[in-house]
Amino acid sequence: MSNAHYLKLACHVLLALLICNLCLKLVDRYLLFNLTQWLLTCRGGECSDIKWWQRLPQLERLVWYFLDHVENRRQDIS
Repeated sequence: MSNAHYLKLACHVLLALLICNLCLKLVDRYLLFNLTQWLLTCRGGECSDIKWWQRLPQLERLVWYFLDHVENRRQDIS
């Protein structure tokens, strides 16, 4: 195999990594923020009821773990 083939392969690998990195940045910046807002927003302005995900203990534990993880990532970035 020639050097041109290896360079072309390296270029394709780097392009794939760049696209993956951009997708992860978009997901981290926009999707995670909107998901946390959706999970924590009160319906109708009332916060007296429990949220839909708090009705199941396993799901509640998972959601709180997710929210803590997202909050810690945001604190590490800033």
